[in-house]
Amino acid sequence: MRPPPWLALAVAVVAVSWASVLARLASVHGVVAAWWRLLVGTAVTAALHAASRGGGRGWLLPACAGVALSLHFAFWLESLNHASVAVSTAVVSTYPVYTVLAEAALGRPVGARRAAGAAMAVAARLAP
Repeated sequence: MRPPPWLALAVAVVAVSWASVLARLASVHGVVAAWWRLLVGTAVTAALHAASRGGGRGWLLPACAGVALSLHFAFWLESLNHASVAVSTAVVSTYPVYTVLAEAALGRPVGARRAAGAAMAVAARLAP
């Protein structure tokens, strides 16, 4: 029996909301925390990928995404050793702004939904 979608969403929101606080309380080096976090995530993702795709096909794109995610986690978790949780999380949450700026710099059209997402990120950053 599958759990209801709202339960999965609630667990995800709680997990994401507490990630920076728990990482700060762990008192480990950012790269170590990122390694353990990605080890668990890789095991789950690899199992799901193998089950859904039938084996080893199409592994390059997920592998590249994993490398990018590992760099993100390493830098973000290390930032928790140099800044407060609030400042670190606020900086990380502005990534939609950089995505819109990069698309505009590459000459790609920025859709209204992406522009709205970037505006919400800025508004959330400015909120008290």
